[in-house]
Amino acid sequence: MKNFLQNKKIFLLILPILFIGIVWLIRPTRAFFTDTISMGGNTFTTGFWTATSSPSPSASPEESPSPSPSPSVSPSPSPSPSPSPSPSLHLVINEVYFNPDARKHGENEEDDPANEWTEIYNPNNFSVPFKDWFICDNNGCAKITPNVSIAALGFALISHNASTWNFWTIPGGVETINSLSGQTLQLANTGDVVILKNPAQQEIDRMSWGDNVSGFSSGCTISACPTVGDGQSLERDPDGKDFDVAGDFVDRNPPTPGS
Repeated sequence: MKNFLQNKKIFLLILPILFIGIVWLIRPTRAFFTDTISMGGNTFTTGFWTATSSPSPSASPEESPSPSPSPSVSPSPSPSPSPSPSPSLHLVINEVYFNPDARKHGENEEDDPANEWTEIYNPNNFSVPFKDWFICDNNGCAKITPNVSIAALGFALISHNASTWNFWTIPGGVETINSLSGQTLQLANTGDVVILKNPAQQEIDRMSWGDNVSGFSSGCTISACPTVGDGQSLERDPDGKDFDVAGDFVDRNPPTPGS
């Protein structure tokens, strides 16, 4: 019995030593691995194996289709405006005093044909240069030599003799023309024609009376157009009326030069 107790003491003394030894033997290592090894989808880092899932492949971003450039619209060229036609240079023979009477100015008396006159009217809304136009009768033409223009809706008076205007009251702004070259017109009282031509000598207007029927398309008999007595005139009524018929003109008594 004594030996048993003695052995038991020895065993109890040895048991803690064995326990400490066993614990020391099985303690965890504190070594660290600086390398990382991947195998089979696992990663061993610093002494531990870690299961790593294979990364899902990132979807390649789809390239957005580049928008096709809109075709540029070439602007349609603006049509060139048609050039405005040149304004008409139409003038008319408006009144003719072809049969002067014994009108007086002081001691002077009208002379036929020296004091005959013709009135030209501009029906346009712009002035018309009148230099180098022609006034004609049955026998020839006289050329306008002064550098004058006829105002819009205005008048010009033509006579071979400057004394003509002494027998009349002429409104302001009316051109009185006596400077003519070429034929001296002498209008026949029994019948004649007055023709207006532009600088290119193109006929622009005409009128006639008496036994000359060339001035109108109608309104004259076979042998005669309307005429007037001494001291009267033939005048368009209203000013500028132009249908190429004898009815465009009326017997004006007294005459109204420049209006």
